[in-house]
Amino acid sequence: MSKRRFKNKRIFPFWISIFSAFLLISCAEPMKVKIEIPVESAIKLSDFNEIIVTNFFVSETPKEFPAGKEVANFIVNDLRSAHSTNVIFKEIKLENGDKVFGDSDFWKNIAGDGKNLIITGTANIKEEKRNVIMESSPYTEYPGRRIVPMKFFVFNIKIILIDSSTGSIISSRSFKEEKGYENPDTTIERGFMDIMQRVANKYLKDLFQKKIEEERYIIY
Repeated sequence: MSKRRFKNKRIFPFWISIFSAFLLISCAEPMKVKIEIPVESAIKLSDFNEIIVTNFFVSETPKEFPAGKEVANFIVNDLRSAHSTNVIFKEIKLENGDKVFGDSDFWKNIAGDGKNLIITGTANIKEEKRNVIMESSPYTEYPGRRIVPMKFFVFNIKIILIDSSTGSIISSRSFKEEKGYENPDTTIERGFMDIMQRVANKYLKDLFQKKIEEERYIIY
């Protein structure tokens, strides 16, 4: 009889702990977090001899800003700093507008011999003025909401990858990004650099890096 009581005394705390843990888990609220998951990159740079970046076809840009060349130069500098593959810029004539992207003979001719990766695309940049409702700090003299006139730059950019050996498109990715500034004198150069950094990050993640960001729920 005494042995049975002793065994029950040891088992009872064990079940209490299990029951308590179950209650904690069932009552906990899930928390959403972002994690990076390794994946295979879409493009293997080792398959190509070099990367050729061309000027982009521009349908609209403010104040005669040379967006076609500026987009290309940004991508060239970004790729050179991150990869060992040879990256060059080549200016081309886009007389037929965006129809040129379907001309496989054109792209095979501009790249020369070998298997090269051509990076090209389209760019559309708009400058807009908007009134934005902003929440003032509670520590200011006049806390609450206020209407603020802001200057926005809106970028629509499509990045197209072409295999020079076939002249065919192997990837096409479109981005729409915008950024607003309270300073009405903010230049297009400033807006361009800020937005292109976003585009470059998304572009490189999608094509050349082996990680993607996804949302997961955890219980704590």
